[in-house]
Amino acid sequence: MKFRITFFFLLAFCSAFLTAQVANQPNDLEVCDDASDGDDTNGFVQSFVLNVQDAVILGSQSPADYTVSYDTTQTDADNDTNPIDSSNPYANSTPNTQTIFARVTDNNNNGNFDTTSFNLIVNDLPTIMAAVELQQCDVDTDGFTTFNLLEARQLISVKFCQRDF
Repeated sequence: MKFRITFFFLLAFCSAFLTAQVANQPNDLEVCDDASDGDDTNGFVQSFVLNVQDAVILGSQSPADYTVSYDTTQTDADNDTNPIDSSNPYANSTPNTQTIFARVTDNNNNGNFDTTSFNLIVNDLPTIMAAVELQQCDVDTDGFTTFNLLEARQLISVKFCQRDF
């Protein structure tokens, strides 16, 4: 009888360990600053949709068995307090970069959980450059000529939403 009880507890422990929840590391969410809060240069936006990260954080784990929640602090994620309502767009509370903590909770195993984090990054709007003047000779003087824009790409290209961190 002692052997059966020991075997049962060993099997239960291994089962719980082998099926433990995992919070996979998602990529950061990046957007350009916008005027949704009335200012397009302050590093705040109101349009982060956090639950787009659910699938990456869960990986191959079933959403029926695991719940993903989001918090602004590791302490809140660990204690399962003050979660962000991820069904609505989220407004970052720290300009330019804010860390969000994701918690994966096992719905079937006494609330066991794992956490991970990612950043919300608000990039500056692109700098609008003054108009670029391109010149090309009209060899047949008919008023038309062909421009090779690849030769002028450094002059006319702007890298959008780039920010030095």
